[in-house]
Amino acid sequence: MPFEKPLRAVIYARLSSSTVESVSIERQLEACRQYAAARGWEVVDAFQDDGVSGLKVKALDRPGFQPIKELLGNFDVLLTWKLDRVGRNATDILNLEESLTGYGAHLATTDGTIDFTTPTGRLIGIILAAVAEMEATNTAERIRAARRFLAYAGRWAAGRTLWPLETVPNPDGPGKVLRPSARRTEALRGVVERLLSGSTLHGECRWLDEHGFTPAKGETWNPASLKRLLLNPTLVGAQIYHGEPIRGEDGLMVIDPERVVIDRDTWERLRTHLTRMDQGSRPPDVEPRWLAGLLFCSGCNRKLYRRESGPHKTYWCNRRDCPGRVSIAWKAAEDAYVELWLEAVGSVHLGPPRQEVNGPDLVEIDRLASELQAVEAALRDAEDDEAGLSLLRSRKALRSALKAAEDGYSSTQAFQVAPHDPHEPTLREAWAATTSDEEREQLVREKGLPAKVLPSRKQARRLPARDRIVMLLD
Repeated sequence: MPFEKPLRAVIYARLSSSTVESVSIERQLEACRQYAAARGWEVVDAFQDDGVSGLKVKALDRPGFQPIKELLGNFDVLLTWKLDRVGRNATDILNLEESLTGYGAHLATTDGTIDFTTPTGRLIGIILAAVAEMEATNTAERIRAARRFLAYAGRWAAGRTLWPLETVPNPDGPGKVLRPSARRTEALRGVVERLLSGSTLHGECRWLDEHGFTPAKGETWNPASLKRLLLNPTLVGAQIYHGEPIRGEDGLMVIDPERVVIDRDTWERLRTHLTRMDQGSRPPDVEPRWLAGLLFCSGCNRKLYRRESGPHKTYWCNRRDCPGRVSIAWKAAEDAYVELWLEAVGSVHLGPPRQEVNGPDLVEIDRLASELQAVEAALRDAEDDEAGLSLLRSRKALRSALKAAEDGYSSTQAFQVAPHDPHEPTLREAWAATTSDEEREQLVREKGLPAKVLPSRKQARRLPARDRIVMLLD
């Protein structure tokens, strides 16, 4: 024995699931105390991890190991019930033993199979650790195979269910299957119908919240998660495994007609519509917004974005760090802008369209902002560390790209008006000749000038829209 006095032992117990009664935390601790007493060891302290995976979380990273690390040098043996309580990865166990050895301590188990104080014990420990790792790997593979079988059989394989589906007993055999909830399905079909008629994702999220429909995760809906739901092929009855539709020998998705929430033709139209929304195009019945890209916040000099909140339709500053965020109603802003614009440059003869310089494409800024919002929503829903780390990297890259794009976009430098031709009609004449909203929108987009929007109040007086818009003529 390398120690002449009674060894000081620290006990460690772990359980992946508190429902496993046969290897409960209490049983492990009691077995370790009895073993230490039989060996004449002094128990210094005992620590535990309840509900912590031995495969996914390294021993030294677990909460229960943090106080053990602080005691290193004050005990001689780390005693545990069995080797797999410490870890199911051979490398992890050997790294732990190496850390203990550096402080004059060793690992031991109550069944006596592990004693790292001798070369033979170390060899046995390495072999048993490798066996534990193989067993964990085989268990994970069996679970994957079982879930794959259930998915291909059309049965529910545990985990969260996609809204609006719910689990019901399998009418054709054991287990459960997924079926559409009648109330949720009716609501989702209404959402799809309204979106195809010109509604917005933001508006539909509010509708779902107001009518008591809770998403599968979280308390309220957000546009990014609603969009992911609407693009999920499960809604047309596709059977999914590992996030991808199961396909038959012909390469087509395997469809369970009992799962169908939306018919295939409607879903394809919806996918096209949502893609068009991402690209900045507008469905036929949606009211045009002329001033997108022309109005800027007086507080931070950033572009104002369009927002629709129920009956309230505004251009607003979405920068949380803005010292003076502003918003202004669509109709009031457009009427006031046109008056001021025509007063300022209405007598100017038309020439080539206004060109943007020293700034990025506004569509690109919108695209980056939309992608960032989707990534942040996905990050909230991430279920494993690997996916979370990947999303964090994507969020960082998108934030940098969006900041760089917006920093290069100055409200006073981003526009250049080409020379005018005196033989062409004046801007006021061209405006009077327009006969539709589409023509007026096109004229504003080609000849409009940037403008800053001031706060709605000056001291205690509320300012009219005309007094809040300042045309930038430089």
